[in-house]
Amino acid sequence: MSKQFRIETVKFAEESLTDRQERISWWEQSVINNARVLVVGAGAIGNEVLKNLMLLGFGKVAIVDFDTISASNLSRTVLFRMADVGKRKAEVARECALELAVNDNASILAIHADAVWSLGRQFYRQFDIVLGCLDNIECRRAVGNYCRLADRPFIDAGIMELRTRLNVYPGGNAACFECGLSASDRERSQEHYSCDKYKNLAFTAGKVATTQVASAFVAAQQVQEAVKLLMGITPDHAQKHFFDGMSNRMETFGLPRNNECYVCSYEPSEVMSVELTVEASVSELLVALSNDEGIHDPVIRIGGDGVPVDFRFIDSLIFHTEKKGVGNYPVRSPNFAISIQEVKQFKKDHGLSDIPFEERVLTDVSSTTDPEILAMSLSDIGFPDGGTFHVYPKGEIDSLVRFGLNPVSQV
Repeated sequence: MSKQFRIETVKFAEESLTDRQERISWWEQSVINNARVLVVGAGAIGNEVLKNLMLLGFGKVAIVDFDTISASNLSRTVLFRMADVGKRKAEVARECALELAVNDNASILAIHADAVWSLGRQFYRQFDIVLGCLDNIECRRAVGNYCRLADRPFIDAGIMELRTRLNVYPGGNAACFECGLSASDRERSQEHYSCDKYKNLAFTAGKVATTQVASAFVAAQQVQEAVKLLMGITPDHAQKHFFDGMSNRMETFGLPRNNECYVCSYEPSEVMSVELTVEASVSELLVALSNDEGIHDPVIRIGGDGVPVDFRFIDSLIFHTEKKGVGNYPVRSPNFAISIQEVKQFKKDHGLSDIPFEERVLTDVSSTTDPEILAMSLSDIGFPDGGTFHVYPKGEIDSLVRFGLNPVSQV
């Protein structure tokens, strides 16, 4: 007599989408769900980082990039397609990354902006950690310094051929990005500008020889280190992780703090909040400082020795106003916002090829400043989103108070 078998289907309790990672003994998914992460750079590394963040269940992410997608990006960017060429990187990355989200409440804020000049300390303070996915030292330096100023961990990734580098700056008393820079590094961070500090849009740093594999490798390592920091697994000092894909050699180095680093040595005073953003006018800010903050006849210090504006790499804001002897052609913009190409075109359009700009250096702004400047927005005179600045009552420069603007871009 033949045996009969009965097949039963056993149904297990439905697993959560993040079940496997939650089995790690020290893992806390709630930390991942609620962490606020800033990703700067939406290129090859940034694409991989966003993919990893969404698959892990991160819920609050912002991505910053000022560039548009080119065809040469497509072989190294998992989120971009041929139809996206010409579109803004941050916006396309946001849209495609959200399709991968395992967190139903995931949100990504896309910011099309220049991270060097457009974002200030109070913007960075809203995040728990910052991931740098950048390809130039100027932007790395700016982001690293802002992270130090805002006391936020910064993890910076880089690639070259089959080699990867990951620097982890946990904050606190550990070294910052500026600590390890040489004089030549600082010079290279300014290569994008002319001697007049105009941006050169035609300037291109050397194209990096690499593959998608390298960017995927370092992005995985970068997100893994971010998870560890968010879970409280923090190294005692800054670290550099180096991997050579040709020899498969991996090394980790400690990064010592530089006791002469001007960023680490700068101890900002407490930042007071003013309920305005960079969209407000200079005049509106002065009124708010007087009426709401009780500062009599306030003077805003925007430049000069010893008073940095969020560690930006200029001593003051320079305004180009009119061309002497040939009529009034106002430009009124800080020099870092003007490109060499725009200057040449402006002069060509107005027949001013041999006429120099008149430059006016402003270190203080008060109610007696040029009315046309008072009517300009804070953004137009060079304040970054969420920037901080110093204020003192007229005639009492020793009584400086540091204020911060509310960021327009909020996660």
